[in-house]
Parts: sequence; structure tokens; C-alpha cells
Amino acid sequence: MEKTCPRCNSNFECRNDNILECDCITVMLSAEDYQHISKNYNDCLCIKCLNQIKEERQRSPKLSAVLK
Repeated sequence: MEKTCPRCNSNFECRNDNILECDCITVMLSAEDYQHISKNYNDCLCIKCLNQIKEERQRSPKLSAVLK
């Protein structure tokens, strides 16, 4: 199914009908990442945004520890 990412507005193919064939299955997100996404977006995100969110959230605790 063709969707538009609510975060970046790019078009992508969502395979929520067969999750094993969906690109998102390749991104390993934490429970906190899933909570963040579901709290801020009401639809699937593209693979690029999923990876960006994962990277940003992984860096975030490290940055705050350095700034203390």
C-alpha cells in the first residue's frame, strides 16, 4: 500500500498486510522508540524516518550525559 510518511511527507510502500515483507521490520526499535512514535504520529513512518528517530534517540541520552 502506498503511503505518505507523516514525518517527512515522502511516499513509501507500506506492507502492513505482510509485515515480514515490510522495510520497517529491518529497524530494531526500543520500546521507548515505539512509544515516542505512537505518541507523535498516527500512521506508519518511512524507513528513513524510522532510522533517523532511532539514531536521534540513541544519541540523546549520550548528549544529555555530556552536558551535565
